[in-house]
Amino acid sequence: MAAVTRHLEGQARGYAGGSAKPPGRLVCAAVKAAADLYVAEAAGGQPPRTGTDQLFARLGRVEAEERIHLDRMHAAWQVTTRHAWREISRHCRQAGADAGALTVLGELLHELMEELFRYVEAGFLQATRPHDVRARLGRMLLLSPGNDALPSLAAAACWQPPKLAVVAVVEHAARRAAPDLRQLSAAVLAWSDTSRTTVILDAARYEELRPALLAAVRPSPVALMGPVGLETLGDAHRWARQALALRRDGVLPADPVVDCAEWLDLLLAASDPPLLNHVTRTALHPLTDLGPHQRYMLALTLYDAIVRGGSAREIAVRLDVHANTVRHRLRQLEGLFGDRMQEPRGRIVLVMALNAVLPGWRDAAKRGANRR
Repeated sequence: MAAVTRHLEGQARGYAGGSAKPPGRLVCAAVKAAADLYVAEAAGGQPPRTGTDQLFARLGRVEAEERIHLDRMHAAWQVTTRHAWREISRHCRQAGADAGALTVLGELLHELMEELFRYVEAGFLQATRPHDVRARLGRMLLLSPGNDALPSLAAAACWQPPKLAVVAVVEHAARRAAPDLRQLSAAVLAWSDTSRTTVILDAARYEELRPALLAAVRPSPVALMGPVGLETLGDAHRWARQALALRRDGVLPADPVVDCAEWLDLLLAASDPPLLNHVTRTALHPLTDLGPHQRYMLALTLYDAIVRGGSAREIAVRLDVHANTVRHRLRQLEGLFGDRMQEPRGRIVLVMALNAVLPGWRDAAKRGANRR
């Protein structure tokens, strides 16, 4: 293999303009690293890729600086692979290798060279279109977290994939451009589509970065979901988008920041809208024939009593009414709902249903008050 390496290094020096120049030294180092990896894998080992991705990504960046087109690089890479295989197969035949062994070794070489070129390509793109690389990495994490190209893209983007991440989805405010996240660009992955911006943050730095993120996206609404593992980032992104849709529909409060962790029960129910509608109608049927104002006041009291609990006086303070008013409402509610207010399963269903209807019932109560 040493002879093959020397042969390829000679070709590399010619391609890079001589080994005395920095590109030539880098190309020779890449040839040696590729040869070492190939020998180790051909011997049945699993050599670590530590440093390999950075080396080949750096090669791509240098080629970009030399203004060498990516297509020319790929063509040269394929030629190098063919030359390498010609020399390797010649030495293997001389050593008595059979056709089966040559097939395995040939496939191994081509797979390794394709993997290494992905690192080179990612480095090239990082130098020429850095934002595109980070956007590609972010989209790949959402759509294909097990993709073999992830390590090379991450190296090119200079972003170390964390164990846990938080996903933020920003809904672009009407007649406003996408938020300016340049001050966070090194710490997050962020990209914008027509109607929203997606941001992926390292969960270990979330509390540190959250204030700057919220300040940068204001006044656009943002949904936050996490921490989650990288394998479930796509699901977290979908849940965050669902939360923003529920906010638009008035199911969730119109707060500028939606912490999805606070609304998991509603997100679960909203994944099947017909089931949520059925649960809501069934669970809250005793309130449906009441007027908008009375219905909302009783529902608000029921929600506060179940979720936050406490005495009538404590509930009254939170709702800003007299304690006797709360006692009267609680007696009405006990007559309407009976034991369901105390049963664990009944309380869960009631809270889920109330979360779904309270914003709409609040608005209906306000409209009724305005018509008086």
